[in-house]
Amino acid sequence: KVKPKEEEQQEQQEQPRDVKHLDLLMYYMDGEFEKSLKKSLHVTEDEEFSKDALPYLYVAMSYYEMSFLEQYKEKYPEALKEALKYAVKYRKKDEKNSQKKGLAEPEFWQENHEFFAKLRKTAKQEAEKMLDENKYSKAESYYKQITAFDPGDYSAWYMQAYLFLLKNDTLNANKLLPTFETEVKKVADFASEPEDKYHLLKYGYMEYAKFFINQ
Repeated sequence: KVKPKEEEQQEQQEQPRDVKHLDLLMYYMDGEFEKSLKKSLHVTEDEEFSKDALPYLYVAMSYYEMSFLEQYKEKYPEALKEALKYAVKYRKKDEKNSQKKGLAEPEFWQENHEFFAKLRKTAKQEAEKMLDENKYSKAESYYKQITAFDPGDYSAWYMQAYLFLLKNDTLNANKLLPTFETEVKKVADFASEPEDKYHLLKYGYMEYAKFFINQ
């Protein structure tokens, strides 16, 4: 017996998001990153699923893996930046959908924390390279995107404030510091914090101390 189209669509809409888009995840898990990317991008452009968060996440994950592979360097030279962009889009979608469901935090955030930890760490490494070359605006862009997909990353908030100070923009630095203070106060034990957050905060404190001494 063939189900009516309306019934099929209703069942698909009622499926958990991780089941509905399982095929996209399977391409990624099988290492078919470009296929995962293209299929996931197609889904984000489909009006029926454009509000779903997971396809944006799979785009970000695919771009991230491709950024390390030589075979994609020429075709996708901005893969890491695209990964960050789509991680931000994922976060916005997940937050909005989760709020509608009455959830306290984005629905798919915790189960994908390992990916976001890797993305944070890589973005911070790139930002540090920019700092070494005195390309402060480019470094700031990385930190800004990190806090956009991970608002709880106190170290990236601190670095944004520090970079404003380097540009003698105390007004914007002071706007960001309260957010940093709010997030860092949530830390019960720094010893159990992700290494990338603790390392960057320590680095930021040392750089700020140098800056303050030289004033």
